[in-house]
Amino acid sequence: MTLKELESRVDRIRSKHLVVLARTPDGQEQVMTVRECIEANADFIRVVSGNDLHDLDELLDYEIGGVCAIN
Repeated sequence: MTLKELESRVDRIRSKHLVVLARTPDGQEQVMTVRECIEANADFIRVVSGNDLHDLDELLDYEIGGVCAIN
């Protein structure tokens, strides 16, 4: 396996940041990252793309906060 092939393989399996559709406080729907959603105090609508579980944890904490605890 060449270095180029290895890089390509790693890129395919590397997690991708979540991109979400969210509604901003002024009512506009926008595609943004989880971090942008939180900073804009926007309401999450749905995931557009991505698979990063760290982003998912951050989004869930933002949306439901301390409402539920997993023991």
